[in-house]
Amino acid sequence: MDVNTVVERVAGLLLDPERVKYGEAEMLAGLRLALGELSLRAGEAYLLTGLDGAMETTLPETLETLLVIGAAGYTALARAGARADWELQDEGEFQRLRSWAEGRLEDFRKVMRSLYPAHVPRVHGQYRSQAPWAAWHGTLGEEEEGSA
Repeated sequence: MDVNTVVERVAGLLLDPERVKYGEAEMLAGLRLALGELSLRAGEAYLLTGLDGAMETTLPETLETLLVIGAAGYTALARAGARADWELQDEGEFQRLRSWAEGRLEDFRKVMRSLYPAHVPRVHGQYRSQAPWAAWHGTLGEEEEGSA
């Protein structure tokens, strides 16, 4: 799995395999947002070969479809926002596109919540059982008696 494979699947989900409506830059932006959100929720920094210079993929293959759904949602939502004030669009096109995008993002987040519940501790110490600082025992730089 690499960035080209995922972008191709995102284009397919957006019903734009020829990439006429959605440019690669738009899809890559949506992919970055979805990958970032998934990484935060999982507590791991996932990488995708070819995206922003990554040399390897650390995203488990079982999460590829979830990533595609999130990336498609973000990409469609960006397009809906960009087209919101166009006068030459069909009646209700903005609302349909926004509704579809929000539905995909809702699905994306629902699956993430089931895979990574908020109450479960994550790696890298996101949820600490104690304060991230320690008590200082000593004189805080004052010289002790008998030393000079």
